Amino acid sequence: MLNNVLLRGELGDNQSCGVVNIGLCYGFEKNDVNISIDPKSLYGQIPKFAYDRIRRKLIFDTVIEHGLPHQMQGLGKNRHWRRVSLNFWDSDLISKEAADCLNEYTDKIIVHSEFNKKGLLDAGVEKEITVGAAGVFTERYRNIEKKPRDKFRFIFTGVAQGRKGVQEAISAFEEVLGGKKDVELIVKSNSWGKLEDYTVKSDNVIRIYEEFPRGKFIEFMTNADCFICPSKGDGLNFPGLEAMACGLPLVMTDFGGPTQYCNDKTGYPIKYKLVDCHYLPGHQAEPDMEHLKETLLYIYNNKDEAKAKGEYGYKWAQEYWDWEHDCKRLINALEGK
Repeated sequence: MLNNVLLRGELGDNQSCGVVNIGLCYGFEKNDVNISIDPKSLYGQIPKFAYDRIRRKLIFDTVIEHGLPHQMQGLGKNRHWRRVSLNFWDSDLISKEAADCLNEYTDKIIVHSEFNKKGLLDAGVEKEITVGAAGVFTERYRNIEKKPRDKFRFIFTGVAQGRKGVQEAISAFEEVLGGKKDVELIVKSNSWGKLEDYTVKSDNVIRIYEEFPRGKFIEFMTNADCFICPSKGDGLNFPGLEAMACGLPLVMTDFGGPTQYCNDKTGYPIKYKLVDCHYLPGHQAEPDMEHLKETLLYIYNNKDEAKAKGEYGYKWAQEYWDWEHDCKRLINALEGK
């Protein structure tokens, strides 16, 4: 039985790893599993329910270590508790070193997507792998009033970096919609990214480099019309999942973790070419720029269709992607049910 869990990982609401651990804390407790958090780092804002569980005294039966697959040595060997790793990876294959580490130091493994699961299995991981630890706080996305605007708004949110396809998003938008008065692209990065690295030529592309409190961030997302992230490789891409929960149609590369939720019903998957990843084993994706440009222009000319896809995604998020439901599925998997 899963009764008392020690969760090791980052904690904070302005970066995906920290958001995941806040969600797991909430979801496990909602399913009557006690949580203590051993934070590797703290940043942003932390809800009281999570803050109160930092270094909580528990006799734990399970340790969940959140991090990269080659960094799981801290789980140790010959422990009397269940050793679980929670891993993410941004190419389609992990290294042999990482696979050996997981085989030696874990009893069970959680990954965010089927994409990551395949990358582990292809590398030779032999331990049981469960897909999960991916959710949203669905109640936060209900009944948010959209402000009237005279512009159709595309947004990118997340870390402004090359892997996320930020320049590709800007360049594609500018080529087909740049300079138009009734449409805009807002690129918002958190403090981990560098917006000044990206070239902007059109006055309807706006860059925001600011940390928002969670409520303001969700309101900002909800008051857009379409989310765009032509990522080259992601284990899941939590900003995309949050955008779907806000009722936005998605424009995302049809590769990697985002395929868990971005499909023809929730958005517009972008074609890609598979390319060697130069800093990780395996491959990543090169988004098809012509298809990306065609898609942005199509959405601009078919706003009602895009809105309907966003509404479908919102309903799916409310029904399936709740942290309480996600953790219930994880508990069943970890207990072998």
